[in-house]
Amino acid sequence: AAPTRPPRATLRPTISTHEPTVQPTLAPTASFSPTATPTTVPIRILLQEIIFEAAPASYSNLLTQGTSQNRALNWLASEDDVLTLIDGPPEKVVQRWALATVFYATNGQDWYQLAGWLTSSDECDWFFRTDRGNTCNNDGYIEILDLEDNNLSGSIPDEIGLFGSAIRILSFIDNTIAGAIPSAIGRLVSLERLELTRNELDGPIPTEVGELRQLSKFTNSDRIRDFCTCPYIPLCWCCCRVSAQPS
Repeated sequence: AAPTRPPRATLRPTISTHEPTVQPTLAPTASFSPTATPTTVPIRILLQEIIFEAAPASYSNLLTQGTSQNRALNWLASEDDVLTLIDGPPEKVVQRWALATVFYATNGQDWYQLAGWLTSSDECDWFFRTDRGNTCNNDGYIEILDLEDNNLSGSIPDEIGLFGSAIRILSFIDNTIAGAIPSAIGRLVSLERLELTRNELDGPIPTEVGELRQLSKFTNSDRIRDFCTCPYIPLCWCCCRVSAQPS
């Protein structure tokens, strides 16, 4: 059955007019397991509506307690500046939620480097490897998502496909991610490099990945044995696990 649209919110939370108490400025700290409170319920409805519009297939997991998608929603709804986020482009809301979902799905609390993640700072300022350029473009959308050799485990969630047409490089090399490569990666139409070598991924390479026309390099997990389903990738043998030769 198709996902049920969330109830449309008609009210936004009231902003307090009390004079704030002056406190020392502290660096943002990550909160990995936020708890939803009654005051965040209207905000949650607004967020659910924005996410549903972009990712209706995620909606069931979004509402299921304990899933990576639900934990990411709880965190996003608890942010101090969530109202500012909601008033901005919906694509930024979805991007921030999708990154938080990746964090939870790959056990981000165990990463070697997680500076900035799940703090109030802009997601473009969170830790990513930047050897190959800036993480985000000038509009604030992810171009390079590189978390090579950072102790990621768990699995790659379908929400990886929500990073839109800006992302050019996706690299999870040298981690212990398991499970299948999600077909949702096929939605990343501008992807040029997909690097998944030295993980514990298994199963076939999705056909959708082979249809990415901009993809020029694809290195996969040593465990995947379904070779060369990549009709638009030059030198398709780069997908292969062993010393296969180009035809």
